[in-house]
Amino acid sequence: MTNASLKKQLHEENRLSWNEATKAHNSHKGDQAKFFREGGNTLFPEEKELLGDIAGLSVVHLQCNAGQDTLSLAQHGAVVAGVDISDEAISFAQQLSEKSGIFATFYRADVFDWLEETANKNEHFDIVFSSYGAVCWISDINLWAKRIAAILKPGGRFVVIDFHPVASMFDEDWSRKFPYFSNSKPLSWEDGISDYLAASGRGLTLSDFDTLRAEASEILQTE
Repeated sequence: MTNASLKKQLHEENRLSWNEATKAHNSHKGDQAKFFREGGNTLFPEEKELLGDIAGLSVVHLQCNAGQDTLSLAQHGAVVAGVDISDEAISFAQQLSEKSGIFATFYRADVFDWLEETANKNEHFDIVFSSYGAVCWISDINLWAKRIAAILKPGGRFVVIDFHPVASMFDEDWSRKFPYFSNSKPLSWEDGISDYLAASGRGLTLSDFDTLRAEASEILQTE
C-alpha cells in the first residue's frame, strides 16, 4: 500500500469514527438552535481575541465538526463557510443553521481535497480558522499549511488555536505513552477509541463527589 493510499484509508476510518462521535457529542446538549437564536456563542475569549473584528470578512472554518463554532463566527458578522469530513457533523451543522436562522455554508469533504479544489477554483478568504482538537487529526501538517496559504487573500490570516501536544502524551494513568512529536506517523488503537474519558484514580474519586453533593444538599436544606 502506498503512503497516499494509506492516508486515504486512515481518513476514511476517521470519517466513520467522527460520524459516531458526532451523535454522542450532540445527544445531551438540549435545544442548541434556541441557544443560538437567543444570542448564544461558543467561542472562547482567547479565540475572539485572536480573531479580532471579523464583521464583513470571509472566514472558512476547517474541521468545523457540527458547526457550533462556525455559527458563532457568523454571529460576529463574518461570511462563513465550514468544512468537515464527517457526514453526520455537516448534516447536523446544516440543520442547526436552518433552525437557528444563522446562515453559514457547510461542505462535507476531506480537508486536503477541499483546500486543493478551492485553490484550483481561485477562491480566497480573509481568514482561515481552525481550533481545539483539529491539528492532531492532520496527516500531513506541512501540506495542510501550504494549501491553507493558497486560499488566503493577500494580507489574509490563518488563525489557529489548539491544545498543547503535552496533553496527548499521557494515558489515563498519567504514564507517558506517546511521543511529543508524531512525525506524521499514524496511531492506532486495536480496541477502538471511546468518545468518553475514563475516570482517573488521582485526586478526587467519584465517591468524593457523591459525598460533596450530599453535604451541599444538607447545607442548602438547613438554610
